[in-house]
Amino acid sequence: MSAESLILEILKKSGRPLSAKEVQQILKRTGQEFTYYWVKLNLDKLASQGLIVKFRKGRTTRYAVLKSDSAPRFVTLDEFIKYTTSDLVEREALGKELSEAEQKIFERTVSEWLELDLIKIWNHVLKPRLTDNDNILKFISQDPMSLIFQTLKELINLYNNLILRFRNTYDLRARTEMWKRLEDLERIIREFASYVGIPTVPSDITISIKKDKAQIVDEALVRALLKENISGNQIIEPLIPKELRINPLISVGIDGTRFEVHAGRVLGRAAWLLHPTMAIAPVIINAAVASWLEVGEEEPLCHDPRPTPEDWADYTHYKAISDGLILTPRELSKYPESIWKRAAEAAMNAVEYRKARETIKPPPGVLGRLSSARLPSFVILDGRLFPYEHYVDDYLHYHHEQVKIAIQEFNELLAVNDAYNSPYNPTILFCGLVKRSHYEFFKVLLVFWMQKEGLLNDEEFWKVLSCRIPDGWLLWKIFSLISQIRPGVQMLVTFRVRKPFASMVQGDPLKDLLDSVEGGAEEKIMALKDQERWKEQLEKYAQKNNRPMIDMTPYSVICAKGRVAYFFCDVPHLRGYENILLPRFEVLLPYSAQSQTADAFDKIAAEKIAALIYFHKNWAVFHKLYLQREIHETAMVVTREVNSSHEYANKLGRVYQMAVIGLLEKALINLLSRRP
Repeated sequence: MSAESLILEILKKSGRPLSAKEVQQILKRTGQEFTYYWVKLNLDKLASQGLIVKFRKGRTTRYAVLKSDSAPRFVTLDEFIKYTTSDLVEREALGKELSEAEQKIFERTVSEWLELDLIKIWNHVLKPRLTDNDNILKFISQDPMSLIFQTLKELINLYNNLILRFRNTYDLRARTEMWKRLEDLERIIREFASYVGIPTVPSDITISIKKDKAQIVDEALVRALLKENISGNQIIEPLIPKELRINPLISVGIDGTRFEVHAGRVLGRAAWLLHPTMAIAPVIINAAVASWLEVGEEEPLCHDPRPTPEDWADYTHYKAISDGLILTPRELSKYPESIWKRAAEAAMNAVEYRKARETIKPPPGVLGRLSSARLPSFVILDGRLFPYEHYVDDYLHYHHEQVKIAIQEFNELLAVNDAYNSPYNPTILFCGLVKRSHYEFFKVLLVFWMQKEGLLNDEEFWKVLSCRIPDGWLLWKIFSLISQIRPGVQMLVTFRVRKPFASMVQGDPLKDLLDSVEGGAEEKIMALKDQERWKEQLEKYAQKNNRPMIDMTPYSVICAKGRVAYFFCDVPHLRGYENILLPRFEVLLPYSAQSQTADAFDKIAAEKIAALIYFHKNWAVFHKLYLQREIHETAMVVTREVNSSHEYANKLGRVYQMAVIGLLEKALINLLSRRP
């Protein structure tokens, strides 16, 4: 008997699905010694041939034979509820299922990044050098525009020098180490430029990074972009916040929740009940919660979770899709599976932007005892402001519909922002709160300044540069150190970056637009704000990609008008925490704020957010326990209304989940109960 026949016989006799490990053990009992990997390889082969079914039950992959020649198996409602309950219990248990071995692997992985590198580098390298002679005060007083440009040039010089050394070195180990450093440097250059709104793709616009050479292609344009995008006279500057005399002071936090329901998984809760619908794409539901908070009060005024399951009957299929509330197998089946999550992210953005816009005119009854005419002073989204799916190719291809909906909703928010906020007197700040920024911009800025000042030797320089030190953590350490040296400082704020959406476009449209400009850097900056120019280049690009029917107007609007200002600020009341991640605050800029007026707007915005934190103590702390040795806690700072919306969104997600699963169960039970 062949191996495949033997495995098929085992699965048929078992009467239930088996894991690869269980099949291996049965084979061993019959005297057949096969490795686990050989067994799994043959099981997967049989599954690919359609002879058996492969599916996941919890964390384990199982295999079973479908008895197509037997009568259909019908389930009763009681049986289905039993299977549903057991699966929910199983899912709750999964979170506790990490074995001791897995935990050790996790600890080793995290400890190298958090414990061994990051903390030791701060305690033994950075902190002592910055404390000596008050070097930290010298660093923070640097002019940001000048230091950023100089650091960018030094990064490129370092990259080119390392390439020359790589070419002239023949030792394999040394070449391998240099190649790793070159890859790190390429990533660092791109992220450093991206933080301040300088595009690096295509490579011949501003900065070119190739395997044989890096260079600043257009120095005048890079300097002009820095002048346009940087606001502030110091890297970090003290700020004396002014109390916000608004009564009542209302702040709204917005967070989204998304979950998937697989019809096949609902149907396949019983291990032996298998069905072809397990291969169908899931149903994805998006929702967002707005938590209204009167600053200074303990409890939120209200939560706005609309639409709730009770409202679903009011939606047609088309409206639910066009609002980003739902993605069904019909829509998802048009895309490769790798696109499903990205389509859902884009739809989620649309739901959150709409919820932010609705805070201006909330429906009757949402605000409870407050008049619905009362405007909030802050609307803070959990996460960044720009859409997550933002490339022009995202807009043109697979999940175009969802990306277009998100960008249209963002443009609606831009219009509202422009209507309510004059540059010198903003009424409502539309903000984003990025809890865990992946950028390491301030580490790069600091390490190059320290090397220039002779505070680091070559080995220490590379050690710091290659260590992952997120901005939120490093700035908390720097703020705390400054407060020790200058205890009278009330608040500390980093310089502001005004990032245009255009810097994130990438691809040919950006290059073609800049190439079409007759003139120098200033003319190119103006062209980047010209909606008609953008539309012309985007339509050409769509035509070239055989997508001439797609309306490029929404994308041209966000390219010309979309800008956010972002910065970090101190939280003085949290002194005493060893390890904490500060959030990056983002503020949506009105299109009317240009040049000097933009400086005024983002400065006022920073002062208002600082006042919200300093005077009103409007913050909360997320606690995350990563290790149980040196690091006892890693915490993230969030504002209270964002924390409230996050908690309520989680609850809403569970309500949605049970509601949708319940509806699917009823539909599936009805289908199962019908005899052919």
